[in-house]
Amino acid sequence: MKKIVWWLSLAVVATLFAVGPAVRADERERNMMERMERLEQHVKQLTGAMEHEKHQRMERPEGPRGPMPPRPRMEGPRPPMPTPPPVCPAPSSGAMRCLRCAGRVLLAVLAVLHILLTVWVYGDVQKRGIPGRAIFIVLVLLGGIPMSILYALVRIGDRCGEKPS
Repeated sequence: MKKIVWWLSLAVVATLFAVGPAVRADERERNMMERMERLEQHVKQLTGAMEHEKHQRMERPEGPRGPMPPRPRMEGPRPPMPTPPPVCPAPSSGAMRCLRCAGRVLLAVLAVLHILLTVWVYGDVQKRGIPGRAIFIVLVLLGGIPMSILYALVRIGDRCGEKPS
């Protein structure tokens, strides 16, 4: 029974790490290529517009306006510059990837811990031979760590009630 549970938990962890990132990596790569192509097109458009504007300026004669007059200087203290609103920096893609990876690792550890606690309760119930305690197997499987603590407390209470022989 223990070998089956170990192999099952190993399969769950391998599935969590192997299947998800491979599919997303291909999508990210495809999205990056599309973004690079759009960026190159946008740069070409901007370069063309700048060249066109440069040629128009060179062909346009300077009008009757002449050179611009000098700007008048301000007297007295300058007014304070308004401060920009605080900007919350968005997390970088590297930080987001790290958080996702840490979340997956935490999820895998909790899944393995959950399965191991259920196996421990099952083995303890079988060792004691008390059929009424089988409900704790289901509770620990559904409730995880809090239910395993509850089972341990009930088990300690049973030991205190036993009479020494």
